[in-house]
Amino acid sequence: MSGGRGSTVALSSPHDLGRAPARDLSPPPRLRPILEELLSGVPDTTASRRLNMSARTYSRRVAELLDYLGVDTRFQAGVEIVRRRWVAAAAGPVSPRTAQPPEHMPFH
Repeated sequence: MSGGRGSTVALSSPHDLGRAPARDLSPPPRLRPILEELLSGVPDTTASRRLNMSARTYSRRVAELLDYLGVDTRFQAGVEIVRRRWVAAAAGPVSPRTAQPPEHMPFH
């Protein structure tokens, strides 16, 4: 494969089509607090207060993070964040045999 015009790029899997290339192994420093707040799951108003910024500025930074990741939604951002290994994926599905209902539930 040559680096000239018309060359093709090898993809590691069919799922790579249309995906923005990973730019870095970690988020840019200015977006790390935004990422942490998104991962905490708190509402935007709470997150913006915690970061001492206006809700509008927080919203713009979230949009900047989504753009950096090359995605359109927060859900897609979460998937991309795990794919890039910025955070560990949650443990997989629980087997019905090993799952235990909470103790306060009246049935077993």
